[in-house]
Amino acid sequence: MESFAKDYVDQKFETERARTEVRFAELSGKMDTLSTKMDGVNHRMDGMVKRRDIWAAAGTTIGILLAFLAFAGNRFDAGLGLSPAISQIEERQEARDAAQDARFDDLGQKLDAVLERLSGPAER
Repeated sequence: MESFAKDYVDQKFETERARTEVRFAELSGKMDTLSTKMDGVNHRMDGMVKRRDIWAAAGTTIGILLAFLAFAGNRFDAGLGLSPAISQIEERQEARDAAQDARFDDLGQKLDAVLERLSGPAER
């Protein structure tokens, strides 16, 4: 009986060892596949971003900014050229506003005088 139990235990150990070896082989195969895939990713990453690409992008951005500023400077100068004309328009508008205020003041005084005359005899 002892030999039967020993054989049974040995058989179980061998079965588990075989299963472990199969699992190890599967895991090893998966690791090899992963390693191959990582090599492919590294190969693709080699062609992605390099320093010269970064410098080219920075140079392009600076060039676009300089071109924009050159155009914007022209627009700014055009605005400064309109400054005297705008000042004249503002002066004329202020003169019109002052004349209109004077007319309203005069009209208000006349209206007060008319109202005083109309209400004056009724109160007396």
